[in-house]
Amino acid sequence: SMKPTITKLMLIAAGILFGTLAQAQSYNISFSQNAGMPPGGFVTTDLNTSGTVILGSSTMSANQWSAVQTLPFPFYFYGSLVTQYKVSANGVLTFDVNTAILPGSNTAIPSASLPDSTIAFMWDDFTASAPTASGDVCRVNTYGTAPNRQHWVWYYSYEVGSPAYSYAYWAVVLEESTNKIYIVDQYNAAGTSGTTVGVQLNQTTGVMDPLSPNIIHEPNGTAVTDNDLWTITPSSPCVDPPTPGSATATNTSPCVGQSITLGLTGNSTGSGQSYQWETATSASGPWTATGSSLSSPGLVVTPASGVTYYRAQVTCGTTTLPSQEIAVAVSPAFPGGTYTINASAPASSTNFQSFSSALAAIDCGIAGPVTFNLTGSIHSYNEQITFPSTIGTTTVNTITINGNGDTLTSAGLTNNFATINFDGADHITINNLVVVTTGGASGFALHLMNSSDSNSFNGCTFVASTTATGTTSGCVSMSGSAIDYSTTGTNGTYNTFTNCTTEGGYFGFAFYGLSSAMAGNANNSIINCTVRNYYVYGSYNYYQSNATISGTEFTRPTRSTVSSGYGVYLTTGCTNMLVEKNRIHNLFDAAAASVTSTSYAIYCSSDGTTGNENKIINNLIYNLGGSGTHAGLYLTGANYINVYHNTIALNTQNSTAGTTYGIYATGTAGIDIRNNNIAITRSGTGTKYCLYFTNTGKISDNNNLYVDAPAGTNYVGYYTTPYATLAGVSGWRRCRRLYSWHLSA
Repeated sequence: SMKPTITKLMLIAAGILFGTLAQAQSYNISFSQNAGMPPGGFVTTDLNTSGTVILGSSTMSANQWSAVQTLPFPFYFYGSLVTQYKVSANGVLTFDVNTAILPGSNTAIPSASLPDSTIAFMWDDFTASAPTASGDVCRVNTYGTAPNRQHWVWYYSYEVGSPAYSYAYWAVVLEESTNKIYIVDQYNAAGTSGTTVGVQLNQTTGVMDPLSPNIIHEPNGTAVTDNDLWTITPSSPCVDPPTPGSATATNTSPCVGQSITLGLTGNSTGSGQSYQWETATSASGPWTATGSSLSSPGLVVTPASGVTYYRAQVTCGTTTLPSQEIAVAVSPAFPGGTYTINASAPASSTNFQSFSSALAAIDCGIAGPVTFNLTGSIHSYNEQITFPSTIGTTTVNTITINGNGDTLTSAGLTNNFATINFDGADHITINNLVVVTTGGASGFALHLMNSSDSNSFNGCTFVASTTATGTTSGCVSMSGSAIDYSTTGTNGTYNTFTNCTTEGGYFGFAFYGLSSAMAGNANNSIINCTVRNYYVYGSYNYYQSNATISGTEFTRPTRSTVSSGYGVYLTTGCTNMLVEKNRIHNLFDAAAASVTSTSYAIYCSSDGTTGNENKIINNLIYNLGGSGTHAGLYLTGANYINVYHNTIALNTQNSTAGTTYGIYATGTAGIDIRNNNIAITRSGTGTKYCLYFTNTGKISDNNNLYVDAPAGTNYVGYYTTPYATLAGVSGWRRCRRLYSWHLSA
């Protein structure tokens, strides 16, 4: 995240609008992380649905202004009384209601892209994924009683930015009498698009958060306690002599090449005050000016290696005084080598007592390959960890964690459900570690996002709730949000799971990509794993390419509360997927035999392409269980798919009902189904089909078909009409009840 983590104070001198009351000539901007809501207590939820919709009553394909709104109380902006405003679809409010300027991509302030008399409250690009959805709206409402009212303008479930945040909730609040402005960053999906926060009088005068235009919407949850808050306060002229205060830095031990934000605390403020930063290699100087004189103390710098001292010369009127200096020491990369994580041994240069302390040591990158060895089946570490993109791993300088059977457990946070989160981290191997989420209905054991590539997980166990039934409980997720398995994004390539086990969750594995970034969601593999006791999905895949799911067992032997059962699920945008050598069975053993939930062992609704067909080969499917609809392979509308050498035995003997399909295929082109063995002996009253085809575009050849269910209606196949036998159908051979059917349609 590029958000600041300490309070910042900024000041800018500004002229007064002509012909107005000189109530204020400048502003202070302060930022507080996880500050909640503005004072007053008028709004207590991030999901506020009160008020009037002024944008988004219909979908929007391009940026636009709202209708002009009238303020319900007197409000002064840069000392000028303003009475009306309008807002844009990308986070700008202007009091210049006659402007012809429509703000485009966000920039620093002051900006020629903004009209005069404007508030940038999380100003961003209009969504790159236009049009907006029908629920993406901007609302307004007024709360409280005179003279202490607040006028709120907030964006609700709003898609914004490039790349787009799939949803964001944020607000600007105008306060009566004080003329303060609050900006609230509330509830958001994860994203990387940068925004601008600040105010602008005209194209030469304005003030902004110094991290603008690169402030990131935090992936906050719905709890108001994690809201980030900017307070923009009118200020008076400075007082000579000024109080310079003490220098501050957002990070006093940054990594090489990492930027920090300088500021002041304990200083006086006011219009007309200026700030000149200086640097030195010792606290006693000599001091050298860096940058130009500023009208606010905020300054973003990239410190040089070693120790650098910073101070500000603060000027008001004829007096200039230096602030107390601050030392910033740049941390070097962590040396390569072998280390231990052992809570029972003293901390040392080679032993870390927690995962968190080990990660802190490599926060500034690594200078060579690093291995962390755990002691093995002794400790359970209760902590949440995130591997960031900044640790500097490469194909040579890798990180290996040998878990040796130890356990890592966490309940997660409201803005990060994962016990382990890979946030853009690459080239990390984790072996034989047990990873548990105790977050119940809101917990992922492992999550990968933001181009986490070339990571390996071998012999690990990932555990989630075996009773939760919501989508926010899962074992391994790969998506654009650490609190949602189904947020699009460029999330990861060449990640491999080998000999791993998942237990519980709504899903075992869920890999969620993005239509415009297929290359960033490719070549992920699940090999020789065991996926157990999930609620719905064993392996869920959306916009994935060139992935392999091989040699893996999908089963739900002991989970009593279950829904529909899918072993492998390939939905929109999956191409050149290889699903091979898997075993899918016993999906309803602990549930009542009368459960009528659907069971599709392998489901595919996605089209491959010529040369990039999806491939379902040599899988074993048997004894699915329950009394709902069963399908060994359910290929609904799926084109360009090869289905070879699969064995499907739908043989549950305690079913009381349920339609049964060996292979169900309804696509229209490039469907090749050959050399499969299908046997249906399932009990129950439902209709049974070995092969069920609609539409043309299929080749079916050398498939061995056997149907001898004790109840219901038995059909060998269906193509425009059901066939109880294949007598008279071209291209079939029969031996007792065993059929081989050739069809080219």
